[in-house]
Amino acid sequence: MKVEKISIYGLTAGILLSIGFFAILLSFFAGAYFRSAVLDSQKKTLSRVIEVANQSVFANMRKQVISIGNSFQQRSVLREEVKGLKNKGTDRLRLIRELDDPFIKGFVGTADIDLVKLRVYGTEYQFLEESSFGLEKLPGKLPDFILSHAIQRTGADRLKAIGGLWVFEEHTPIYSILLPIGGLHLIGYLEVITKPVFNLTAIETITQKPLSIYRNDGQVLYQSKANYTRDQNSIPVEYTVFGKDQKKAYRLVIQEDVSRLYQDINRTQLVTTVGFLCLTVLSLLMAFFLFRQFLFIPLKRISSEMERVTQGDLDTKVDSRGLKDFHALATSFNTMTQIVQGNIRELKHLSLVDSVTGIANRCHFDKALDREWLRSRREMNDLSLILLDIDFFKQFNDTYGHSMGDDCIRLIAHTIEKSIHRPTDLACRYGGEEFAIILPDTPLEGAVKLAEKIQAQLKKMAMPHKASAVSKQVTVSIGIACKSANEITPRNMLIEFADKALYKAKESGHNRIEKSE
Repeated sequence: MKVEKISIYGLTAGILLSIGFFAILLSFFAGAYFRSAVLDSQKKTLSRVIEVANQSVFANMRKQVISIGNSFQQRSVLREEVKGLKNKGTDRLRLIRELDDPFIKGFVGTADIDLVKLRVYGTEYQFLEESSFGLEKLPGKLPDFILSHAIQRTGADRLKAIGGLWVFEEHTPIYSILLPIGGLHLIGYLEVITKPVFNLTAIETITQKPLSIYRNDGQVLYQSKANYTRDQNSIPVEYTVFGKDQKKAYRLVIQEDVSRLYQDINRTQLVTTVGFLCLTVLSLLMAFFLFRQFLFIPLKRISSEMERVTQGDLDTKVDSRGLKDFHALATSFNTMTQIVQGNIRELKHLSLVDSVTGIANRCHFDKALDREWLRSRREMNDLSLILLDIDFFKQFNDTYGHSMGDDCIRLIAHTIEKSIHRPTDLACRYGGEEFAIILPDTPLEGAVKLAEKIQAQLKKMAMPHKASAVSKQVTVSIGIACKSANEITPRNMLIEFADKALYKAKESGHNRIEKSE
């Protein structure tokens, strides 16, 4: 064909038709990529949301189980029977009846968990007895992950609750918490065993999406009544829950309705295609420039930023500049990221603050002591540690009740906080009725003065304690240790010295201050 026979109109129409054809073709490829990237990002984000919700549910369940276990182990009959097991001829049936009581009559708080077994162990973690009701064929010992952790504990650590999720007989996930019986006068341990499925259904409320829970063999344990019909407008998002024994316990699946998302994607494709076809009066270069400027660059940027977020970089913000649909998608994604960040910050805060007193908890104490120990080693400064224990606190609880006991703990925590002034000093609830104060760059004499100040403030407040054997008001025993860190001495040595001094203060008659020599 001779070029002379080709008209400008024909050539222009041919070029424009070619541009329109390739624009439509390209828009379908772009739409497929966009759909895949958005769905993949949506799945990863929702999987992270499920993970955070799962952690929140287990944290709440742990609090509930510990609260119920602590209340139950306070029963005098239970304590008497556990003590009696050391004597020959003790009737175990009475202890079994006591353990069966929550299954028969119910117990305050058991409606919030699925209780399946109560078991009692000796002070050396040897199995003693269990309830006749509940889960059967359990091994006659603690789960390995609890036992291995428990036997390594010493001192006050033996009075703390430990536990977690584990898998019984390959396909039965259960949750165990081991609690001390007898408080400071340890006489044994109580294991509270529950099935977490009852509590995990709360994830549906948290995520506002239909939830299914599967056992590791595929058996359905829970199916939402509001479950979407599985079609092209819904996608499943999965998250696998592992037990402390590293076995698969559950598979959580939520159904995400993506019909609205598909509509946005389709609308974007249509706008893009029509836009390309309407640009017939512009040159190919301008058409290519606009196509690249308003579709591919924003899409690539959004996908890249979403990918970074789903890989864990929650500080990344998706740039909302671009077309209306891109702006809406980026804004929604950034809002969801902020919600996840808020939940994570709240969980981190809760993990470092004691819920009763509002001061730092044991986890915060451990981190702060590690940090100050390294600083003391670097700067060759003294590091002092005060351990403080409320005298005869069990008798206080027995006399005035647990509510007044909590008030007493809060009052002493407030007194300790008011007594320290430097921002580097840290007051913590060490456990139960025991507190700790970390004093960086403080010699032994300074720590003793602070301890005397605290005792003076408590004496001035004169909080009644008629069950105390040393005074008619609340008193405390205090142990103090001061060390200069070095590369040889472990930081636990400071805790050990302070604990020995505290023990000496209590053995010497309570309401005393003892220093580590």
